[in-house]
Amino acid sequence: MTEAVGSRQAQPPAPMSAAFACVALVGFSAAAAALMWIEVSGPTMLIWLADAVGLCAMLIFVLALIGCWKERKLRGGNIVMLICVLLLAVPLAQNAAVLATIAPHIGAKTIVTDAGSTKRDIIKQARRHLGDKFPRFVPAHPIAGTEKSGATAAFATLYRDHELIITAERETDARAIAKVAAAWRIAGMRINRMRAADHDRMFALVSHLPHIVAYALVGQIAGYRDAQTLLAHTGGGFRDTTRIAGSSPEMWRDVCLSNRDALLPALDDYIAEFGRLRRLLKTRNAAGLETRFAKARSVRERWLKYR
Repeated sequence: MTEAVGSRQAQPPAPMSAAFACVALVGFSAAAAALMWIEVSGPTMLIWLADAVGLCAMLIFVLALIGCWKERKLRGGNIVMLICVLLLAVPLAQNAAVLATIAPHIGAKTIVTDAGSTKRDIIKQARRHLGDKFPRFVPAHPIAGTEKSGATAAFATLYRDHELIITAERETDARAIAKVAAAWRIAGMRINRMRAADHDRMFALVSHLPHIVAYALVGQIAGYRDAQTLLAHTGGGFRDTTRIAGSSPEMWRDVCLSNRDALLPALDDYIAEFGRLRRLLKTRNAAGLETRFAKARSVRERWLKYR
């Protein structure tokens, strides 16, 4: 299912420019990681930040690459044509509009990649909007984040020692894949590959469903008339189980809708598991309850031991 894409630390070819179309934690953390790497490793990249919707951009960090560069503002298509790698890190619902905006301006060697947590949707959108430039689109998902959201929550080491999954299509350019993988290794990520459909099913189960569960549990408690009293008496169990309910509602709305086809079966299976537990509880089946709980604990312990 997965295929490693090298494990050695790699550096991107220099000179190289990277742009980050970003509005929040994921994109700004990637930009911060690139800036930190430049400070340590020397002048090898130009870093751009681009507004996700209008794509009006300002050069915010300039380094001497070949000759002398001066700070200046660029707008619209001019900036896109100069970029080597453009990272889209915007709410999933905005991807189609951003791709349509940049498509006419993408340079002959520009690589476009993304950081979204669902892949089949954006692959379809990129294929539609990028046309013959689609082979230079590298769909990717950095598996890192916190329950915090927004640009102010970003930090440069967010991706260190985490996994990046690339869901390249058959026609994706191998050189584009290599360059995107090298860029993420700079941020400290391990690189793996899998099919987009496998990715979306996997993360529906291990990421998207847990967020729905956390939101639902908080919503259930909030629906009682004595919710404030209940919340005043919560302990570590409730806090730990619902931590990710502090994540961006906008982002998770988009994730759920984007991955609807994989998430609905996962949710059905979860409801079925709850039904089994309910039947055991209703029939006072102590042995059955203990068996289910013990199995879950054992699986979790093995997971923690080998992760």
